[in-house]
Formats: sequence, structure tokens, C-alpha cells
Amino acid sequence: MEGPVPRRGNPQTKRENLYSVLVEVTAAIRRRTGSEKLALQLRDELLTIETVSFVVLDDRAAKEASEIAAKTGLRGMDALVIQVSKEFET
Repeated sequence: MEGPVPRRGNPQTKRENLYSVLVEVTAAIRRRTGSEKLALQLRDELLTIETVSFVVLDDRAAKEASEIAAKTGLRGMDALVIQVSKEFET
């Protein structure tokens, strides 16, 4: 697995996601299927997709996401995804 992507980039071929997205997807697969094995297989598969990279949530990004949540009334995870999308212009 590659290291965290630098902040404030403008990727042309990769889609940026927070590591929390990886946790959310893994947990959702486990809850819906009841299969720990399938959830972990999917997690591992997501980590190998070359056009998807994961970023670390820092203080600045967390503050921006919380402002998005306060302004829009979105759930926290949705606000985080929007913050990353705005930051990386995707």
C-alpha cells in the first residue's frame, strides 16, 4: 500500500478518498452480508485499485468538513467526502 497522498493536490487520474471511507465500506459489507471474510477481501481489493488513493484527515481538513456539516446539515461522513472532493477538485 502506498503512503498517504499529500494534501492540496490536483490528481488527474486518481480519485481521492479518506481512509475512513475504507472503514465505512468494510463495515457495511460485513453488516449486510454477515461475512467477515468477504468484508476483508473487499477491503484488500480496494487498496489495490490504482485509480483510487486514500488520504489522511488532518486538522485543517477536519475543520473544513465540520464547517460543511454545520452549513448543510449533512452527516459527518458525507461532509468529509465533500471536503476531500473539493480539495482535490474531483
